[in-house]
Amino acid sequence: MNKVIFASLLAMGMTGASGVTANSAPASSPKVAPKPNIVFFIADDHSLLDSSVYGATDVRTPNMKRLSAAGMTFDRAFVASPSCAPSRAAFLSGLMPARNGAEPNHSRPRPGVKLLPAYLHAQGYEVVAFGKVAHYGQAKDFGFDLVEHDGFHDDECINAALKYLKARTSKKPLAFFVGTNWPHVPWPKKNEGYNPAALKLPPELLDTPQTRQTRARYYAAVSRFDTELGQVYDAARTRLGPNTFFLQSSDHGAQWPFAKWNCYDAGIRVPLIASWPGVIKAGTRTSAMVSWIDILPTLIEIAGGKPPVDIDGRSFLPVLRGKTTQHRDRIFTTHSADGDMNIYPIRSVRTSRWKFILNLHPEFAYTTHIDRNAKSEPDNYWNSWEAAAPTNARAATIIKRYHERPAEELYDLDSDPYEQNNLAAQPAYVQTKNNLRRELEAWMNAEGDKRTVFGKPHLLSEPDEIPTPQIVARELTLNCKVTPQSPNGVILAQGGNINGYALYLAEGKPIFVVRQKGQIYTAASTNSPTGTFSIEAHLQQDGTMTLATDGTIVARGKALGLFAAQPKEELSIGKDTFVAVGDYKAPYPLQGKVENVQIKTD
Repeated sequence: MNKVIFASLLAMGMTGASGVTANSAPASSPKVAPKPNIVFFIADDHSLLDSSVYGATDVRTPNMKRLSAAGMTFDRAFVASPSCAPSRAAFLSGLMPARNGAEPNHSRPRPGVKLLPAYLHAQGYEVVAFGKVAHYGQAKDFGFDLVEHDGFHDDECINAALKYLKARTSKKPLAFFVGTNWPHVPWPKKNEGYNPAALKLPPELLDTPQTRQTRARYYAAVSRFDTELGQVYDAARTRLGPNTFFLQSSDHGAQWPFAKWNCYDAGIRVPLIASWPGVIKAGTRTSAMVSWIDILPTLIEIAGGKPPVDIDGRSFLPVLRGKTTQHRDRIFTTHSADGDMNIYPIRSVRTSRWKFILNLHPEFAYTTHIDRNAKSEPDNYWNSWEAAAPTNARAATIIKRYHERPAEELYDLDSDPYEQNNLAAQPAYVQTKNNLRRELEAWMNAEGDKRTVFGKPHLLSEPDEIPTPQIVARELTLNCKVTPQSPNGVILAQGGNINGYALYLAEGKPIFVVRQKGQIYTAASTNSPTGTFSIEAHLQQDGTMTLATDGTIVARGKALGLFAAQPKEELSIGKDTFVAVGDYKAPYPLQGKVENVQIKTD
């Protein structure tokens, strides 16, 4: 306005010798708007559909509804990985797990990866963390100005955060990160007002009294998180004022079968709600697809900075401002492992309609804390599922689907939002599946995803119950049942490129191979059995080799005799783990099941 007035004065000829009258003033610089405060409240293990904001009618989340009414609710927000440490590392770095180095749970970004506190410090922010913002005990090493109650399962982090806000006197803009442990397990022992009989269970769960009782306890934990959200939201509005960007989300889905540690939507689709008075229109919803890797560049841009171009994330500030209704057309997600409980690498790509899941090692048994901890907890709902399975076909189907995953899964999310009907094997969807698989594999290669197996997996055939046999100077008999889902791969193998033996499939045809003194001797079938079949192989004293499927001999061969030396390499099932015994490239995994393995030596 000063510039306009000054120009008018000049036009009227009212300037003095210096060009400015005694009553005029020099033009002032435009006022720079103060930087907004930033608050990010993170829940732990909360699936999107388990809140009233997203349609649940039997769980109480009034503070999520308050925040939603004040700002924008994202209906399609996703994490980078469905376990704690990889998900949080992705948000803090803007990089997917393979690029930031935190792939299995409990891991952290590799040294040298720039993290969010450093970006916000460059914009003049004070950056503090209360509770579980990074994974347990890691935030203190990530550059925050203050870290308190770094991830421990208690409610004290909320009290500490509120106390900090009340006492704070700094004039710096604040980036305030608060991570509650709710609704992470252990869930409250009491239902806290929830009626188990009245709850609506998602279709992937088996309806038993124990399931309903546990679901009520989970909802009690969800309500505890919501209460803490309300406390922090109110304190932020009171202490920080209206120029505050407030964001709420969850690091991944809840600890239920087919949710946490899975790439199904119950594991990767999370609440995301943002408010910023005067900037974000109140009471709006968006179907724009965003990922947790997008949070870092968004916060940098909100803080006044320019997001880096060499990260995976992209700012969704234009969506928040109402400038666009779209952000991503693909969501990529990875899962690797969680300690020794869950060694099961999964990759997925999701569009607005389709979900394609690639299980990198379908020969592994899918196991987690859910089923493996149940044995020591008599009242655990999982035990009620297993007890029902012998006489309840649905229980048996759910348990089988939980433990045994096919190599490929394809779901039409428009007609099957709970991902119950796998279309991957149906001819009508082959082109859709193949296109998505090519996209996913190209993305994995671009990310530098080495498909690493972290830890020792549990195989469907339970090989840890089968000791590696001593085969020197002994006749050998191999028996097992095979359900292949691919035409190629090793059924079992012991040894390497000097001494050993293997059963494998090549173009669907079973082959028994013996390696002695570096030479390969085979008994190879010319037929390809279909479906599930039994396979039996013998090595006799004179070196005679026989191979049978379903009780019928299908091939013969001749080796040098019995083994003269014990192979250095141990027994492996479903792949040849180390050096290839046969004429293939190790590990040459078999997609499918190998069961009832028996190895006899005489």
